[in-house]
Amino acid sequence: MSHVPSRHATNRPHPPGARKAARRVPRRCGIIAAILLVFLAGGLLVAPHFWQIGRAIGPACTVGVNGTGADVTVQGWSAPFACQTITQRLAGATHGLSAVVLAPRPTDLSAPLVCRSVVAHDQVTVRDRGALKLVGTLLCTALDRGTP
Repeated sequence: MSHVPSRHATNRPHPPGARKAARRVPRRCGIIAAILLVFLAGGLLVAPHFWQIGRAIGPACTVGVNGTGADVTVQGWSAPFACQTITQRLAGATHGLSAVVLAPRPTDLSAPLVCRSVVAHDQVTVRDRGALKLVGTLLCTALDRGTP
């Protein structure tokens, strides 16, 4: 009985470097899998603390009540949007009265702190340089009730 070689079986030697290339493919897949695993693990570690990280190092904006010494500072990932929303809601609620409209201001850390709370994942700080701190107290009350 004669042996008939299959169509795929040949006696030709492998081209030079073919075996090295065959060994590199699993090694590359292993490296890529390790990198993906590191990113996945990092994401799982960071995800529960995402909002806390934003309150610590995220963007911040400060708006102040015109004609008073009261400021509202929002720090967190959505701070610019929050300041814009606060300004628009208060302007709409007061029909644009210039005495109570919030306007962008630089942050003044030397002003006395009236209250600090977390609203919608952002840290909101109210400061008031006024003698009686009436406007700052009203802003804190509004924040506690969830209005503007």
